Amino acid sequence: MSNKIQKKIVKSILKELPPNKSITEHKVYTANSQSDQYQTHKEYTSNKNFLLEEADNYYRIRERIKQQKDEINQDDYVGLKDLLKTMKPQHQLGDMFNAITEIERIQLPNEKKLPNLVNSFEVEGGFIYLINVWGIEDEETYEPIDEVVKLFKRNITWKDKVKCVAICIDSNSQEIINIIQQKKWDIFDHYCLLPDSEIGETFLDNFNVEEIPMAILVNKWGRIVCFGLHDHLQIEEKIKQQLQAKENIIIQKDDEQINNTGITQEQFKMLKAYFIDLWLQLQNQHFDGEVQINLTKQNQWKQDGSKTFQQGSKLELNYSLEMREKEKIQAFIEKYWSVIPESFRVIENAQIKDLQKLQKEIQQKFQKVFATKSVTLTYPEMQKISIFWNQKKKIMEIENNKSFVVKQEKLNLVTYEQGINELEKYLEQISQDVDAKKIADKIQDELKSAVILGPGKKFAPLKFYKMFGSNENKSIDHKLGQVLVIFYWLCEEECVKMIDDLIEFQVTNVNKWGQNVRIVACNIAAPEDSKQLMEDNPEFSKNIEIYFKKKSSLTDTSLYGVSEVPYFVIVDKFGYIRKLKEVENFEEYINKLLKEDKKQEIKKQHKSEKADLISKLMQTEEISKLILNIDPQNVISLKISFDVVKVANDQLIQQSSLKWYVRDSQVEEFNKLLKQVFEIIPENDWVIDCQIQKTLSLKYPGLICALCKKDISKENQQYYCYFKDEHVCVDCAEFDDKNEKGMKRYKYQHTLIFINGPLTNLSVLHNIDSHKIGKNLQLAQGYEGNQRHEMDCDGCRISSKGPRYILINSKPGQYDKRGYHDLCEFCFQKIKNKGSQEAIQIMQKLGLEKLNEDTLFTRVLFNYGNYRDF
Repeated sequence: MSNKIQKKIVKSILKELPPNKSITEHKVYTANSQSDQYQTHKEYTSNKNFLLEEADNYYRIRERIKQQKDEINQDDYVGLKDLLKTMKPQHQLGDMFNAITEIERIQLPNEKKLPNLVNSFEVEGGFIYLINVWGIEDEETYEPIDEVVKLFKRNITWKDKVKCVAICIDSNSQEIINIIQQKKWDIFDHYCLLPDSEIGETFLDNFNVEEIPMAILVNKWGRIVCFGLHDHLQIEEKIKQQLQAKENIIIQKDDEQINNTGITQEQFKMLKAYFIDLWLQLQNQHFDGEVQINLTKQNQWKQDGSKTFQQGSKLELNYSLEMREKEKIQAFIEKYWSVIPESFRVIENAQIKDLQKLQKEIQQKFQKVFATKSVTLTYPEMQKISIFWNQKKKIMEIENNKSFVVKQEKLNLVTYEQGINELEKYLEQISQDVDAKKIADKIQDELKSAVILGPGKKFAPLKFYKMFGSNENKSIDHKLGQVLVIFYWLCEEECVKMIDDLIEFQVTNVNKWGQNVRIVACNIAAPEDSKQLMEDNPEFSKNIEIYFKKKSSLTDTSLYGVSEVPYFVIVDKFGYIRKLKEVENFEEYINKLLKEDKKQEIKKQHKSEKADLISKLMQTEEISKLILNIDPQNVISLKISFDVVKVANDQLIQQSSLKWYVRDSQVEEFNKLLKQVFEIIPENDWVIDCQIQKTLSLKYPGLICALCKKDISKENQQYYCYFKDEHVCVDCAEFDDKNEKGMKRYKYQHTLIFINGPLTNLSVLHNIDSHKIGKNLQLAQGYEGNQRHEMDCDGCRISSKGPRYILINSKPGQYDKRGYHDLCEFCFQKIKNKGSQEAIQIMQKLGLEKLNEDTLFTRVLFNYGNYRDF
């Protein structure tokens, strides 16, 4: 659809808005030192909500926007949708209080029997009404009602003039009666919302109730005087004012006044040019800290769909830097910022931190507290050298930073816990400062590691546990030759999901692992807390060992530093702890431990000269060429770290760390780089964290559809199932019988990959990262399933109900923590229409114009639990 037609639709929607609603578009430009692109963000606001009597018009417009989603530009759709959210019909001061239906009048046992009891409530003229909203579960909501009772005892003349009403948002009338009788709330008429009452929910929405207790005051003429949180309203004063009122004064909310900056459209164009120049200069400065520049403009939307410039902001500069970058930011301000006329710029927030001073203060605080426990703390300086491959610049970079290590004398588990408990308030005070928290966490972590059993230390048996279903005391011991997995958990969603995963690992590897891997799940709460969960999931105790504490003892949780759950303790075949807290790639790591044939040796410390040799090696042209030759998609990640400390007269490498990510197809060549590194410092003396990504290839074109058996060799667009190694035509793959439920809706139920042919570059079919294909998950038989996926569509920013489509050939390599590029059903269909304006717009929005529309998608039919479960 052409832009002209799309704009015409938007204009027609805007014309339906009431003329008294002023619509403002706020567009913010942001340049940040930590990002290589400047960002723009739009937000739409209105000076007024819809009135309740305009609600029908509001919902009609909202429905129209939803229906015409595919006929207008997606940015306009999101803008209109968000705008309508901010204009939701709500009560205004001075509105008439409408009757509430679907609400139950509660008859108290000692109350005179009420004739013709009806399920509704409306105010009666001539009386002032104080309406309190409360809930059974939240005892804090009882207090305002207690206060009202006391208030009426002080003002006995109100008795026949002010009526008190209490509305409970819960529907258990007997429990409500018990509370009313216990609290002696006899002065109130009591109501509760009926179960599953939509009217009741609408009543709360109309007052924009987000939390309770809430109060509403209605005057003698039935109009709303005030509403909101009870303790914000000055109830007694307002009731006295209304008792004296002789006429109905409708209080109207004044229109918000725009704080005009006086910056014209021409001046804003000038500032936009300055903004672009500042952004370019910011990229060249390479600040380590955060420097941010903002520029905002406001446009007024007219009912014909046109926009007029309203006002612009000054250029805003914000920065938060360490002392070492003070001169750098001052030079930036003098050279680039100060050339902007003074009346058009403002420094909103300027923060220069002296981290050395802050570090010293925190270190001294710890020293002082632990000295009272006869513990001595010192902080020798440590040099941290990091060598890493910069994927964007495609060069090896080196960073040298100064840090410290924590040395202690006479510290044990008891004195550690005493000291940390004494420091609790201080640590809470500094926790809002990110840098201060980082320093304190480092000291605390190093002290903790000195007293707990951690990696490299011998495993100590767990005492005082009993197996689920038994009352016999058990000791959880390690058996030589067996990998032991201890999993601490509570009855929480994340922990329960992890137990499911552990069971799957155990069942999948039963032949490979056998008795060589033992998984023990230790619940650290009272057994009764998980009783229902265990009864509902009998497969838990059948597949892995489930233990509960036999008596209240924190010995093992303190000894292994269990401060949160889920929490792992992994013990190797020789009885030594290898991992604490969390384990990435669990299955792969366990298999690695099973292959080890000797105890892990103590890592030898090397002189700092070897770190210098490796630094020089990594900066050679030979190493850069090696990486560039095997990494056209820029997926390799490599980081080498050295912690160097002074010991006597020598500078020694306390720890050498090596972390890398490569694809399986790159391993052979990448090993040539590693070989040169290990010739300087042997492999056994490194702490290594590596990930080798499995890759796969897709077959295309297919010849025959696996379902209908028709010839598809000449059909450019096809689906392929990697798990079954077969192709499916578009008609069979996309067939959806909505009369059926769950997997039965679809003719082909395995995970499919859509190949958006014809392809101009066949290389997109190869080197595909396996994590983007998933595990071919399906719903269990009889399950209806949920097609609301835990993602926002990257094409329209909205998650539509239906299959989810993961763009395979974007974000290559390691899983991006920000997620995949996901599309909803509607945007996927647009991408399928290769060469269309809509397809081009979506690819541009994703920043993927270079893919040349050779796109591949993994189709996920249902939400199987978490974002990465498919």
